[in-house]
Amino acid sequence: MRKGQIRKDIRLGSIILCMAILGVSLTLLSFKFINPGFDENKVPLYSYESQGTVNYEVTLKPNSLYDKKSLGEDQVYLSNLVDFIDTTYSYNFTGERVAEVKGNYEIVAVIEGYIGEGDRLTTLWRKEIPVLANNNFSIKDKTFSITKKMSLKLQDFNDIVQKISEESKVTAQTKVTASMNVVFDAKTDKGEIKKTSESSIEIPLAGSYFMINKKQGENISEAIEEVKLVPRVADTKLLTLGGTGIGIVVVALLILIFKTQSVEENVFDSKLKKIFKRHGTRLIALSSEIAPKSELQSRVRSMEDLVKISDELLKPIVYKHSDNDKENSKFWVIDEDRFYFFQLEVSN
Repeated sequence: MRKGQIRKDIRLGSIILCMAILGVSLTLLSFKFINPGFDENKVPLYSYESQGTVNYEVTLKPNSLYDKKSLGEDQVYLSNLVDFIDTTYSYNFTGERVAEVKGNYEIVAVIEGYIGEGDRLTTLWRKEIPVLANNNFSIKDKTFSITKKMSLKLQDFNDIVQKISEESKVTAQTKVTASMNVVFDAKTDKGEIKKTSESSIEIPLAGSYFMINKKQGENISEAIEEVKLVPRVADTKLLTLGGTGIGIVVVALLILIFKTQSVEENVFDSKLKKIFKRHGTRLIALSSEIAPKSELQSRVRSMEDLVKISDELLKPIVYKHSDNDKENSKFWVIDEDRFYFFQLEVSN
């Protein structure tokens, strides 16, 4: 069976390229198979839940409007009818196992005078009033909870606001925020947990009516975690695709080696192709022979020289067309009775 012929430089370059692709592919695929890498897995060592909450009930003064003594949450309250705001603050912690818990909690009321609206508030003055002094606690258990009930008298806060306004001669919007703040450390068999919690209610002051804004945390599930490196399973899809690609390269390499042979580049054909590629738009093919008298012919040394003459005389470059490409190698510029030509020749 006759082997296909490929120019020597192209064949050699193709073989080298296939061998390089094959080497790199085998190296990468082997590395992926032998060492696919690791994934980071977070393993919980100690799980726990925590939540701070606050609830309130508005106790009313005797009045002819309501036939009940108190109102529940999320309502509009008339200031002159409110006696107390009864609050219940709670914090709960539940661990997976026993822990040594130490911490403290307090309830603080902060009265503020401010200007602005929405998120653009500027505090003019601020006064902090301890409602429940700092209390320490220590417990060894997997659960603990704190529950404190406090009654906040609205008139007491309004009296403070009035006194500050009279002394400062500044009129501002005012509010009071009553919060229970909890701070604790829990030492477990798998590490230490540090937590803080704040639950609060916010009450506008000095108005004829108000609504209460409640802020409390959601029930949060967390854990002390350990990061473990788990070996990845080799990607069979990647191995299949890689193997298929390697197989294609191997087949191509075998075909190049055993089914083709190198042939030396034909310098004449190469140079003739370059002439037609570079000057093809200005070459005119003639069907008849060009036969000038020998004494009227002038041979030039290169195709570029013939192009210069064509440009100088404003004459086209012509040649006698033949189906045999090797015979299309003589080019002419004809200037009346003068003939200039370039003959492509390649010495062996």
